[in-house]
Amino acid sequence: MAGRLLRMFFTKDDTTSLSTFEFSNYTVQGIMFLRADLADFKARTESNKPGVYLIFNDNNDDGLLYIGEGDHVIPRLIDHNAKKDFWTHVIVFTSKDENLNKTQIQFLEAKLIEKADTAKRIKLDNTQRPAIPSLSESGLSEVELFLDIILDMLTALRFLFFEPLSTVVTISTTDIIYELRVKEAFGKMVVKNGKYILLKGSTLQKKYGTRAKDSIKKMR
Repeated sequence: MAGRLLRMFFTKDDTTSLSTFEFSNYTVQGIMFLRADLADFKARTESNKPGVYLIFNDNNDDGLLYIGEGDHVIPRLIDHNAKKDFWTHVIVFTSKDENLNKTQIQFLEAKLIEKADTAKRIKLDNTQRPAIPSLSESGLSEVELFLDIILDMLTALRFLFFEPLSTVVTISTTDIIYELRVKEAFGKMVVKNGKYILLKGSTLQKKYGTRAKDSIKKMR
């Protein structure tokens, strides 16, 4: 099976600085930076391209995500900087060949919101659920590939906003089923593609343990 090359470039001698990333041989480009580095992004040509973006905080216990789009991304981010307090991180996706049009970025925004709603990984700050616009056959094929690449990039970078918490798996005879029983709780798990998947039919104890932390209670 052929591999894929994900290139990441840090624009300064600091791994927290603004960075660009892309899969080799694709036109999709991602730009990732901290809110404090918004001026660095504004100085780049990508800030004036059509694109879709994610702004979010880095609090795993109280995560919040906003998904947006813009003919020129930077005015939207400047507006959010003035009006939205929660976010600390930004990821922007644009096209290196500048072929994305308004309808296509609206499609990307709507599909990403839809997928985040379905995944239920993080709370959305979006108050509207935009309709998915109609596209020509060729335009739809192009933007669906763009969307797939965005999702693959985010997964590769371990941003799992769009990965469903619940999924269908096929258990083969070669799979190992791991089991654990503690009092009345009984869990079954399988490892698939590097993911630990709790299987349907597993149960939890009805009451918290005396030493259970608040984060564990919230996860339950």
